[in-house]
Amino acid sequence: MLTKVGTPAIYPVIVETEQANLRTYNFYIVENNHKLFLVDAGYNNDISWNKLQKVLYENNYSLHDLDAILLTHHHFDHVGLVNRIVEEHPIPVYAHEHSIVRLRREPQYLENRIRFFDQLYLEMGSDPERVAQEMERLRLYVEKNELQIVNSDIQILQEGDEIFGLQVLEVIGHSLDHIAFYHEESKKIIAGDHMIKHMSSNALIDINHKGERPFSLVFYEKSLQKLLDLPLETVYPGHGELIVEPYKLLHEKLGRIKDRGQLILQMLNKPRTPAWIAKEIYQERYDLLFPLVMSEIIGHIDRLEYYGRVKRIVRDGVNYYEHSRRPKI
Repeated sequence: MLTKVGTPAIYPVIVETEQANLRTYNFYIVENNHKLFLVDAGYNNDISWNKLQKVLYENNYSLHDLDAILLTHHHFDHVGLVNRIVEEHPIPVYAHEHSIVRLRREPQYLENRIRFFDQLYLEMGSDPERVAQEMERLRLYVEKNELQIVNSDIQILQEGDEIFGLQVLEVIGHSLDHIAFYHEESKKIIAGDHMIKHMSSNALIDINHKGERPFSLVFYEKSLQKLLDLPLETVYPGHGELIVEPYKLLHEKLGRIKDRGQLILQMLNKPRTPAWIAKEIYQERYDLLFPLVMSEIIGHIDRLEYYGRVKRIVRDGVNYYEHSRRPKI
């Protein structure tokens, strides 16, 4: 059901997907401060394109009424229609500074990223053969997705900016370039993948602009806590249904992070690798969902290390972690 809500007026573009874990691809047509703009741009297919045209038409707009595209983050299911829209109707595109190398798919960044994950997975105790398979998948992914390069000029947004009457909030975690768009008066936020009701947003491990690995889950936890301090009524997510009890969901997500951390901590009664933990928890899904599983477990162990709950031991280039017996966090 399409909804026009208060100020700003927000028209959801909801595209069904066969990916059961995602349910839908969501992006939004927004009218505020006499500007009409998109927040995110869906998946790059005709279904998303036609749905965008339909929602515009139903609300007495056309593609040529759009003034800009604002991106919450660089993932392909949020930027898919950018090139198609801008080719037909040149408008500015806005994103976080750290989105640019990712949206441009700069070759040096992509090559550094492959080397980063190759080293990371081996250091975390993964089988060399499984790591080699993952590196091959990443290289094929780079070749396959060359057409997803965003060609438009990209205007930079950062924490504290205001655009078209919306506040820009950095909500780093799910990705290192993630931002959300908040309207204080109406207590609404367009949050991308930072908050999804039916699934975990997964704080994905990645390489930053310095070639380092930030503690993504620590960032994500702090970004969730950040939203607890805001007056909120409705969250517009990148997937699934609208969130109308945001504080309840925020507390649930924060609680799940702590619970999973405690489970992993109990398993570290002797030195273990993250890969061992991942196999124990996920069993046969370890191979099937290798990058997501490793990202989750490494994230939790990073978080435990950040809070001083585990100590790291390096043996033959492989990281082992053990409970440090410090007080609970």
